[in-house]
Amino acid sequence: MAPAAQEYRRYDVYDDYGDYDSRARDDYDSRARDAYDSRAEPPPAPRESLLPYITFVLVVAVLAGIAGYTLNRLVGPAHGARSAHPSAPGATPSPTAVPTPSAVGGGLAGLTAEQVAIRLAGAGLPLHTTVVYSAATDPDRLLGRTNGYTSRIAFSDPRVGVNEVSGSPAGAIERGGAIEVFADAASAQQRATKLLTVTADNPLVTEYVFVQRTVVLRVSLVLTADIAREYEAALLRLAA
Repeated sequence: MAPAAQEYRRYDVYDDYGDYDSRARDDYDSRARDAYDSRAEPPPAPRESLLPYITFVLVVAVLAGIAGYTLNRLVGPAHGARSAHPSAPGATPSPTAVPTPSAVGGGLAGLTAEQVAIRLAGAGLPLHTTVVYSAATDPDRLLGRTNGYTSRIAFSDPRVGVNEVSGSPAGAIERGGAIEVFADAASAQQRATKLLTVTADNPLVTEYVFVQRTVVLRVSLVLTADIAREYEAALLRLAA
């Protein structure tokens, strides 16, 4: 919008002989008006679209989430020292703690993996079953096979941060853990030992593993050692 009209000063103009020159005055007035009109505000520049910036921010956020999940899978949040012995009562478990299985029987006898999860939840642990596997969906292809487990579930724990498992599938151990039930205690112990065996193909231990009787309890290494101890203690009580 052009500025409000302002009064400009008019000057009387005289010729070389001192006479009043009306033509010169009108010419001056005309040039003064033209100069004033030329000061009108230029049209506003078009606003630049924000769509490219929004798209860029979204792409960066997605890539950051994928990178964080990949890094967590490769190195895990922490790595404890390997222990070939059962955890001592009340001691902080290492990610590789594997208690010696008790004799077959006790409160775990005859339970499926899903039923064990329900008992652990009833004991106060905030786990939630996310996947009940079948032979067709079992990622390790051990369900129903010789020396394999007879049932397996995956569970989540709300104490695992969303950013720490961004992009991971629903059944990922990182989200909380898994429960595997075997036909006999020896097979359960063999499975736990294999999960904790470091090889050239598997150079890192990325989960806590506990075994009681025929049950192998796998807990996310994203969770703290104190939380892992809660799972270990609850499983021990169920096995009594």
